[in-house]
This record gives sequence, C-alpha cells and structure tokens, in this order.
Amino acid sequence: MLATEHKCVLEAANALEREGFRVTILPVDRRGIVAVADLERAIESRTAIVSIMAAHNEIGVIQPLAEIGKYVANAASCSIPTPPRRLVRFRSMSKRWRSI
Repeated sequence: MLATEHKCVLEAANALEREGFRVTILPVDRRGIVAVADLERAIESRTAIVSIMAAHNEIGVIQPLAEIGKYVANAASCSIPTPPRRLVRFRSMSKRWRSI
C-alpha cells in the first residue's frame, strides 16, 4: 500500500501487523505517484494484497494503474484499487463544459 492511503486504510494495515502479517508501505514521489519499480521490488511470492488508491481526491493524483496492473497480475496478487469516483465525475463534468 502507499504512504498516501486514507488514514483508515493505514490503521487497518497497522492492525494486520499487530496480528503478525508483514505490511509494506511504499513511499510516493513529490507529486504523489508511486515508483512502479519500487512496487515491483516489493511484490513477493507471498504477497496477498496490493492496495493502491487509484485516484486520490485530496492530493489530485491518478496512479499509473495500467503499469501497476502488469506487476500485480504477474505476481498473482489480489489488487484492490480504490474506485476512481472523482475521475468519473471529472469526465462527466468536462463533457458538460465542452457542450457549453
């Protein structure tokens, strides 16, 4: 998971660590984007969950999900990206703006 995840997601990760699971929290760059190479190195054969917020509405970033998906799929991990609701809303709003 990323260091920019919502507080409740980070707290859930901390709870998993207290239960004995190993959790990896990856840093992001100054724009809020994860380095895909860092993610690739972090995924191991025992990786069970990869949790990445696809579109972060508070910092205005969209993660490179197409690239991320390649590594997650290759590792046979479970991907749980947060639905990009803001992106969908932006697309529908931009269509309306173009019609004005």
